[in-house]
Formats: sequence, C-alpha cells, structure tokens
Amino acid sequence: MTDLAAGIMKDVFKDWETMVGFSAEIDTKEVHVGNGGSNLSPVLEEPHLVVTTQMLGSFQGPVYFAFPCQLAIRIIADVLMIPEQAQQDRTDACLDEVELEAFKEMANLLCGTSNLFFQKAGGDQRISQSVDHLKVWASPQGTCTMAENIPDERVVCAQLDAAGEDWNHPVLCIFSLDLARSMAEQSLEANP
Repeated sequence: MTDLAAGIMKDVFKDWETMVGFSAEIDTKEVHVGNGGSNLSPVLEEPHLVVTTQMLGSFQGPVYFAFPCQLAIRIIADVLMIPEQAQQDRTDACLDEVELEAFKEMANLLCGTSNLFFQKAGGDQRISQSVDHLKVWASPQGTCTMAENIPDERVVCAQLDAAGEDWNHPVLCIFSLDLARSMAEQSLEANP
C-alpha cells in the first residue's frame, strides 16, 4: 500500500508543482491498520484537512487523504499570494473560507492525477471527482476531522512524509481494509 500511495502522491505533487509552483519530495514512512479515524488521529495530531471521495471501478470503497493545515497553506500559498512569514505564522490555525476553496481545487487535481496513475497502471480504477463524492473537511482548533469523517471500519493508512527545503509534514492516504486488500491482490496477480 505504501508503494501505491507514494506513487500517487509523487505524481500529484509533480502536477501541483507544474500547476501552482508548490514543490515537495515524498517518502514512505509506514502503514497503520486501525478502526477508522479515531485510531489514526494520533498519527496526525495538528490541525488538518481530510479529502474524502470514492474509489470506482472493479473495486469500490471510500478513500481519504489527510494533510496538515500548515502543509495545505504551503500548497496554495503561491496561488493566493500568501507571504512566507504568514505561512509560518499559521501553525495553529486551519484554512479560512477562501483558502479552503482553493484547496478544494487542489483536491480535484489530486483526483485527476490519481486517475492518470491508475490508467497508466492498466486498471479500471478511478477516484471520483463528482461533487457528490469529493469533499474537503477542515479541522477547527482542537478537533479531529479524521475521527469525525472516517467511519469506524477497518482501514489501512499509508503514512508518507512530504518534505521541502526546511520543513516536513505527514500526508496520510487511507483506504478501507477491503479496498486495500483487493488492490494489493490485483497488484500481486499483475506482478507475481
């Protein structure tokens, strides 16, 4: 799962660099298995955003991506012309309404790039970009968006590290256990 998640996010970050000038390196860290967002929340304790959508194709199920708000601010900073000092000062706060709308556009790009990743891999999987499925949730101060928006079902969480010149933030890619198992089995069959 970490290879799949890292491959997707590396492609996403390349596209974000092309589109908005945001640059970061992605490294895999570890995989967690737990019961929903409440068990994963210690992995990402700071204020964060959760992108929720659905995997469609042969295997279907919920997919979640979690980003610390400070990383989300870095991603949209060039688009909204947020000065470097203002980015650094935003350690405790999440995104305001305008920033959240900008990040929703980045989430749409995330889905589109993920779909290209799956297309290159030769499967029929895709991540829904439908407004019915694609949602971005921001955690207000002191709450955990993951715990509130990821059901208490068995999930697999691939924890990645996004790093820039002088910063490092976790990024989480979360799949239902059934979906992760199905995708892993298909990958093993395709690459024995």
